[in-house]
Amino acid sequence: MSVKVISPSETTPSPRVGATMSAIGNRLYLFGGRGGKEMTPLQSHLYSFDTEKATTTWQVVEAKSGKLPAPRSFHAMAASDSDIYVFGGCPTKGRLNDLHKFSLSSGAWSVLPTPPITPRGGAAMAYHGNRLYIHGGFTGKEESDLVIYDTTTGEWVQTLPSSANAPGARSVHAIVPLASSSSSSSSFSNSAESDRLLVLFGEGNPSHLGHEGAGEFWGDVWMATLPKSSSSLKGEDGRLPVHYEKVTLEAAESAQDNLPCPRGWFQALPWNGNVVLSGGLAANNTRLNDMYLLSTA
Repeated sequence: MSVKVISPSETTPSPRVGATMSAIGNRLYLFGGRGGKEMTPLQSHLYSFDTEKATTTWQVVEAKSGKLPAPRSFHAMAASDSDIYVFGGCPTKGRLNDLHKFSLSSGAWSVLPTPPITPRGGAAMAYHGNRLYIHGGFTGKEESDLVIYDTTTGEWVQTLPSSANAPGARSVHAIVPLASSSSSSSSFSNSAESDRLLVLFGEGNPSHLGHEGAGEFWGDVWMATLPKSSSSLKGEDGRLPVHYEKVTLEAAESAQDNLPCPRGWFQALPWNGNVVLSGGLAANNTRLNDMYLLSTA
C-alpha cells in the first residue's frame, strides 16, 4: 500500500479542524470546520476535489439556488449517489440540529425536516438504502439515541433498543452501514429484511480541557440490526425496535494481538464488505496515524 501526498495549491481549502468529507463517484466533497481553538467556524463553502484529474486542485462548488447552511464545525455529513447531507454541529455559540441537502444535479441547497433530537455536535451519520441514520453526539452530555430519516417519504423515525444491552452514550464516533440481511432478532419478524450498522468507539466523557484535551474513550464495537420496513414494525410508542449486539474484536494471526485502541475523532467507512478505520485521538491525547481493516465476515 502506498500513500501519495498532494501538495497544497492556491485553491486548497485553508487549514481546519472539525470539517467533514464525503465521496460521490470520483469526487471528494469537503464542508465546514474551524481554523483554530476559537469556536468561530469558517465560511459555508462546499469544496470538491476530482481524484481522476491530473491537476489535483480543489474548487468551490457554487450553489445555483437555496440557502447555504450556517457556518459550523463538528457537524456530520453523508452522501448518496447524487446528494450531500449536512446535519447539526457547532456555530460560533451553541449547537444545531438542522438538516440540509445539496443536490449535485440541480446545484440547490434545501432545508429538510428537523430531526426529533436536541441540537448537538459530534454526532455520527451514515446514508444507506434511502435512509439517513444519526446516532449519538454531544448536547452538553453524551447521547445514545438513534433516529432515521427516510429520504423518499421525508419522515423521521425514532428507535428504541430491544433490550438493556446497548451501546453507551458517545460522541465523535462512527456508524458504518453494512449489507442488509435476514433478521434473527426477536424484536421483529424473523422473515423481515433488516439493515445492519456498526457503532464504533467514540468519547464517553469529555475532557475538562474541552477540545484541547482527550476525554474518556470507548474501545467497543456494536452491531445494530433494525427492520427495513419503518411502517409495519413500529412498537406501540411509534418507535422502531433496534437490536444491539456487542462485537468481539479478534486480531489476525499476523497482527500479533494488535487491536485498535480506544479513540475518538477518527474516520471509518465501508470498503469491499469490510470496514476501514483510521487515525483519531487516543486517551493520552496523542494523534493516531494507524489504519485497520475490520473484517465483517
